[in-house]
Amino acid sequence: MRALSLFSCLPLEREDLREAATHVRMTQVTVRTDGRRGQGSICRIGEEEILVFTAVHVIGDAEDGTVLFSPQAGSSFEAPFSVLARSDAEDAILLSVRTTDIPPQITLGLREIAGETPDESRVSVNAGQEDDPDRVFPAEGTSLFCFCGEEVRAGVMLDVPAFQRKAAENADGVPADARYCLMSADPGMSGGAIFDARGCAVGMILGGNEEIVAFLPAEKIKTINEEKSFR
Repeated sequence: MRALSLFSCLPLEREDLREAATHVRMTQVTVRTDGRRGQGSICRIGEEEILVFTAVHVIGDAEDGTVLFSPQAGSSFEAPFSVLARSDAEDAILLSVRTTDIPPQITLGLREIAGETPDESRVSVNAGQEDDPDRVFPAEGTSLFCFCGEEVRAGVMLDVPAFQRKAAENADGVPADARYCLMSADPGMSGGAIFDARGCAVGMILGGNEEIVAFLPAEKIKTINEEKSFR
């Protein structure tokens, strides 16, 4: 599986976890509905709307709510969202925020970090693995990170089959094709992204505990994303 950056920042040319965390921090948002709260990730910025991915269980059955953007230090704004697409089977949902509901300085800050190159350039494959179709990416032991609010959580990719079997015994409703990494999770982290050390998004957090985090592979999110028109 290839790591796909669905987010507005293009990946770094070299691996540097600290630099990558700074690079992609602005793509992470907070999603709120009545009685619920979680994380989300900006996946596209357009003239009329900004698209955000999060987990279905973050908003439940709500059809609307708000997204808190913090593109720059000391600069934030909360705007209403509408549901554009959802996949209950994958626990993934695509939200739309109209750019007219966001102050111009916020939109400008988001556009400044947005890459303008075609999506094909945002596909990253681990060096040396391009010619090995049977190699699973990320490989076991690959350095990964995510955010818990402002805090950066580092971890590593786990052996998929072994931990899928283990997690299946305790995970209710987690998609069968979820992946797992050795990383701690707190309540409210669902919907945020898992990144590699270049800032490529490899998936979306579904849940976890103090030891293991389950995430939906980026390839699944990409499929939902491509099914919807964009303005």
